Amino acid sequence: MVPRWLAAVLLRSGMLHWLSPIFRMAASSHSQEVARLTANRDLRALLSYLFYGTAPCDSSFLVNVLMVHHYQRGAWYPRGGASEIAFHTVPLIERAGGAVLVRATVTRILVSPDGTAVGVAVQKGGEEEEVEIQARIVISDAGTFNTFGKLLPAPLRAHPGV
Repeated sequence: MVPRWLAAVLLRSGMLHWLSPIFRMAASSHSQEVARLTANRDLRALLSYLFYGTAPCDSSFLVNVLMVHHYQRGAWYPRGGASEIAFHTVPLIERAGGAVLVRATVTRILVSPDGTAVGVAVQKGGEEEEVEIQARIVISDAGTFNTFGKLLPAPLRAHPGV
């Protein structure tokens, strides 16, 4: 812990980068650091294979280094694969009175007048007909872009806080 004034001096002067390489890694993108290592485009692509939801040109090199370090000590996964999590979670949801639908195309999230998600509309079979399913809790695994950019009603999509 250093006094605030000293931290400000170190930041403004650029001396912080001399104290530890971590500060340089945090401030530069993964693409920048890989480009420093090699000019070979194939090797750059190989070294940038880790994707954490942000393109390598936008992600901090430090985050990638920490993830590689984490996996060097070994990764863990459920016996039988990741689908085992769902197989064992579905009965718990059903016992609690919930329902789990699979291969059901959600066409939109139903929203109350106050902006609360209250259910989903699901495409019925291969037809154009929709079935509305009310729910106290709506959990989307469609990803941020699809959930907020496609499934919410247009007025909510235009809201700057969404």
